[in-house]
Amino acid sequence: MVSCNVCGKCFNTNYNLKRHTLQVHEKKYSHQCPDCSKKFAQPSDLKRHKDSVHSAEKIVCEFCGTSFTRRDNLLHHLNNGNCQRKLQKEAGKRKRLDLTISSRKKKSQLSTSAENSAAVLENSTTVSENSDDDLEKISLPPKESESAFQKAYKSFNLPNNDSSLGIKEFLLLRKEETVFIFRNELKTYKSLKVSKWVHCIYSKETDAGKMIKNVEFKTSNNEVFQETNLVSLYDTMSEKIVKESEDFEGKDSGWTLDEILRLEVRTNRYSPFRGSSSFIEVPKQIAETKAIINVISKKDSQCFMWSVLAALYPSANHPNKTSSYVTHLNKLNFDGISFPTPLNEV
Repeated sequence: MVSCNVCGKCFNTNYNLKRHTLQVHEKKYSHQCPDCSKKFAQPSDLKRHKDSVHSAEKIVCEFCGTSFTRRDNLLHHLNNGNCQRKLQKEAGKRKRLDLTISSRKKKSQLSTSAENSAAVLENSTTVSENSDDDLEKISLPPKESESAFQKAYKSFNLPNNDSSLGIKEFLLLRKEETVFIFRNELKTYKSLKVSKWVHCIYSKETDAGKMIKNVEFKTSNNEVFQETNLVSLYDTMSEKIVKESEDFEGKDSGWTLDEILRLEVRTNRYSPFRGSSSFIEVPKQIAETKAIINVISKKDSQCFMWSVLAALYPSANHPNKTSSYVTHLNKLNFDGISFPTPLNEV
């Protein structure tokens, strides 16, 4: 939480505090609407004003016929209890997802047989905000656009088909699909590491003309287990991306969001260390090159220590055994280092 030095009002982000200061205390409105001359403190506010007031395009709710000038207002309308969409949801009528598959994979690799699709539908479960169990069923699972390491790593591209959405609204729209991806991958692996990437296009006006920039907002890898609340995890990751985008737009950079291209969901098999040793065998094709020494320490988790000793005090005989380096243990100070050793201690 950050607070205003003038009035003491508190805000969740520095971006909101800055907007408050400009509008309330400094009264700086440097962005003017060319149609009605109304002024705004932030370029995003001006864009929202244009879409709401001066846009000729009307967006109509397909269920009740109510019209809107902005897509995010339509989303809020669809999520309240007054729209007939609720009745459609209760009747189980859901339109099939229209996901664009990345061209990196051949069509033959991406095709799924009708039998497999039916099996996925039959076994798919629903998820909810509180218990991961009550969201609508998705007709077909999103297919990965890229995979590696025998499909232990996968990347899914969920495109944005509506250029009027903001990042927060777009992430809300893709929530069910992403949670479905997480749940589907947990059927194959006991635990995962997952991350989200939002790919956007920003622009700003300069003396030389309009500049265009590709921007990615991403989360770090998050560990996911069978008992993880997937909906809560998705919301937390989304909040991080929204805050990152707000910080980017609030740095007086002049960049304005033009378009959200897609949400990329990355999943990776995660196998946390268990037992007393963190030793990992080197793959055979690497070991056969004789280019590295992998000290075998199956009785402890001090692989980092043995690796350092092996590098500083090479042994001519049995270089892969810990016994070759015991005589050098007291020559270096390893106090304060955790074992297994995390990257931030290296």
